[in-house]
Amino acid sequence: MTRYPIAPGFNWTMRHFFRALLALCALPASLYAQVVPDSTPPRPAAPVFVYLQYGDTIAFEAVYSDTTVVRGALLVPKQGRVEWEHLVHDGAPATLSLSFFPPAEQGDRMYRQVGYGPKGDSMVVVTRDLERGQSETRPARDRAIAVFGRSMTHIAYLGFYAVQARRPVLPLYLTSSGKTVDAMVSVMGESLSITVDGLRVESEWEGGALLEVRVPSQGLVVRRATAS
Repeated sequence: MTRYPIAPGFNWTMRHFFRALLALCALPASLYAQVVPDSTPPRPAAPVFVYLQYGDTIAFEAVYSDTTVVRGALLVPKQGRVEWEHLVHDGAPATLSLSFFPPAEQGDRMYRQVGYGPKGDSMVVVTRDLERGQSETRPARDRAIAVFGRSMTHIAYLGFYAVQARRPVLPLYLTSSGKTVDAMVSVMGESLSITVDGLRVESEWEGGALLEVRVPSQGLVVRRATAS
């Protein structure tokens, strides 16, 4: 799992990237409003989460979910952006796609996209970059679910799914290493924890909405923000 480096000189970039991320999240909703009747309720804006490590702000992430998809945009200053989308099929997470973008000062053209599709006890991995694409089938485990380990909110959402599906042990395919591990899930009230490859991720929920994620071993807190 990833330990996030603390970005030096973050005071200026925090405000800049926060506004950029809010704009990114607002864009799909505005486009959505143009193609549906006025009587249709607008799609809710994606909440933004702030990553704090030992008190320092290191990243932002916007996450949107409904009954068919969970998608997020993880923005780490000076390291670029990763947009992820996990499709939901028959109530369970299915295909995961990751799209990689360079740091803002280097433009906003996606340079790589990777898709992970479960197939029996294997994972079909399709990679596309600027010049070529390739597909390969990698060993996994039956009913394994791909997880983007850099996103603590993605891990938390998979833990929430496991609780709803009454699956205390969830096989997860780690996109970072290609190995499959058993994630252990436990719940107490509206708090739950999921341990992935030795990393314990705790999360707080309210009425099905994610409020906060904590990774005690890394001094990391991912907190839902409110725009001012």
